[in-house]
Amino acid sequence: MAQTRRKLRARVPHGFELLYDSYNGVGIGYGATQSYSSPVVSLLAYPRGVTLFFLYGATLEDPHRLLQGTGRRVRSFRVTSADVLDDPRVGALLEQALHRDRAAFAAAPNLRTYVQSIASVRKPRASPVTSPSARKRARTGRKSG
Repeated sequence: MAQTRRKLRARVPHGFELLYDSYNGVGIGYGATQSYSSPVVSLLAYPRGVTLFFLYGATLEDPHRLLQGTGRRVRSFRVTSADVLDDPRVGALLEQALHRDRAAFAAAPNLRTYVQSIASVRKPRASPVTSPSARKRARTGRKSG
């Protein structure tokens, strides 16, 4: 996630990098103001991977169909490597997303980082379970017999 964050920071030289520590992962949102609702793109690191969210992704032109999701607003894709941010198709999506608030980003100070929230409760983590019978045993707490 560190390399992905570094590359994303290079694309957003002005504005605010807002850190969110939630119950199930860590998020970093990039917006033109320090407001909780300001970010237009966010990186979320979960135990099993990193996802790049476009908070107004449903309005972006995505001819290569990189974005996933069916919600009214947000679209995302899994970041398999920091190199994905070097892909011109991803760069075009980022440019579109940042363009939405271009005047506010231009007026913002050099990129500043703020801790926005820290979760007081953590979601418990279970080890990965693959077989259906193992998942059932994990849910019920029963041993197979």
